Amino acid sequence: MMKFLLKVFSYFLGASFHILLSLLCRVIFHLLLYIEKNLLPTKQGPPYESLGLILSHLPDCIDRCHFRAVCKSWLLAEKEHPLPYQQLPWLITSTENSRPFKVPCFSFTSKKIYWLNFPVEPYGERHHGTSSDGWVLMERADPLATFLFNVFSSLKIPVPNLFEIVGGDSTLQLAFERLHNLIGWQSGTHFIHKMRVRSSPMSYDCLIATLGFFGTLSLCKPMTKSWTIKKDSDTTSLEDFIFYGKMIFGIDQEEQIVAFEVGENLELEGLPHVTDVFKYSTVRNVHIDEHTLGRPSIYLAEHCGKLLMVLRYGEFDDRIKKGIYFRTTQFKVFELDQTKSPFEWVHVNSLGKFAMFLGSQGIHFIPTSIMGCLEDDCIYFSVHFDRKYRLKYADRGVYSMRDGSIKQLDNIGAYLSSASRNRLPNYPDVWLFPPKYKS
Repeated sequence: MMKFLLKVFSYFLGASFHILLSLLCRVIFHLLLYIEKNLLPTKQGPPYESLGLILSHLPDCIDRCHFRAVCKSWLLAEKEHPLPYQQLPWLITSTENSRPFKVPCFSFTSKKIYWLNFPVEPYGERHHGTSSDGWVLMERADPLATFLFNVFSSLKIPVPNLFEIVGGDSTLQLAFERLHNLIGWQSGTHFIHKMRVRSSPMSYDCLIATLGFFGTLSLCKPMTKSWTIKKDSDTTSLEDFIFYGKMIFGIDQEEQIVAFEVGENLELEGLPHVTDVFKYSTVRNVHIDEHTLGRPSIYLAEHCGKLLMVLRYGEFDDRIKKGIYFRTTQFKVFELDQTKSPFEWVHVNSLGKFAMFLGSQGIHFIPTSIMGCLEDDCIYFSVHFDRKYRLKYADRGVYSMRDGSIKQLDNIGAYLSSASRNRLPNYPDVWLFPPKYKS
């Protein structure tokens, strides 16, 4: 009798569970239907205040991307309530605590750390950030795939295999095989020194350019099959490069300008390639005692339509480990005067009401008037000391153009204090600049 009662009880209990689950699903469905009909925007008018109130509490682009991904109506609502200000950059960095397939990313807008999902394991690999919109060049080993990954929206756009860069030159191939045998490297990203992207990867005229450690300038477009590689006396001494107008402008170790004209090779299915090269001699208008300061790292930047050269000087910091940690000591900024012959680098004393963000992915300027937490006339830098293949230490700080002082970047985000002088994993810091929201 007892067994019979237990069976009946369990039957009704199971039936009740399914009934409750069905009722719960119906409630959720009708709730979503009510929201869709009464709270979300329609084609005839803007969204209701309740949805705008939710958006007002989403100051970061990560939250905005998640909001837009819900449905088309929510996407329209987000467009009706854009952010009233430009987002400050994010910093992909490293901490002592690691998580599989996740990287810590600090938002200077909300002063919070977000553990963002990455499609590949970042530790032991490298990734290269672009100058805007949060795109990162990544490579997955198994199965082999190279792609641009958007940190904010998780979109992936395939690009040609990076081993095309290595395999296109016998010297590169030999060097890669030696490194593979010595330390087991299997990633083509280790051979990229710097990367630049012209326009959004979602646009038709997008062009990707990389500068390799072996003096190669490589070009490709998303969704194509291969890279085109240029390696000669014009590229082997390049220190940095940017897209400037419709051309690629590079700067060599002697601070001379090399301009590359890029066209499409119709014989190679329209792949981009260098069609012409122009060289311009330059001189400085001030003398710098580099016997004392040492040889600087050279960066190119565009600001308000003008070409800038940024010199970063440093020294080895014996407090960490002799000959390993390279500490930044000062910056010098120059503007190119193209009206003189030869071209002249004119020393710039101030950035005015702008803050410069300098990193491995390039230089970006943000007006300090849009954010009270940014300091006028300062350079926010996060760079790494990289001996070609072995990433050593990161160097982060805020340099004042007014008095030449440097303070640690961890004054802005306390989380950096644990990693600002510690050994890092094998990937460098990357500044990421979210998409610009227009009011």
